[in-house]
Amino acid sequence: EADHPQPSIHPQDGSLRFLSELLEEFGDEWGNKWMFHFRWAREIDISAASQRLAREFVGEGSEEGGVEQVAKSIRARMTGRGFTVGSNERTAPIIERDFRNFLAALEPHLAHRQYLFGGRPALADFGVAPQIYEALLDPTAGNILE
Repeated sequence: EADHPQPSIHPQDGSLRFLSELLEEFGDEWGNKWMFHFRWAREIDISAASQRLAREFVGEGSEEGGVEQVAKSIRARMTGRGFTVGSNERTAPIIERDFRNFLAALEPHLAHRQYLFGGRPALADFGVAPQIYEALLDPTAGNILE
């Protein structure tokens, strides 16, 4: 932002700037738990994510066998790693409930504004929006969003 100070990604009001920075951090840290949990906790999501990521890695025109081999490698590496973000059988209901609660608060908030703090993006939007976007890509979280 030092090179391009205008328009600022921070609300002018100091209290709103703090909230924007807090929400950005929330999205980066807690929102990542949602994405990782939903993506790697259920077979339907594991399959969809590993196939999608494999196609991105090897390219759309690659042989299906190559895509499947990479997808298998991704599944092997990523499943069982929920512990890295605190996702397990005990915490799964908490993570999933929190995702739904966040969306329930976000929906009416965005009903009359395009971005979290009004008519243009703030730092908060850059922390939260990517997590919501990623959730749309996966079957379980995507169904919740619909």
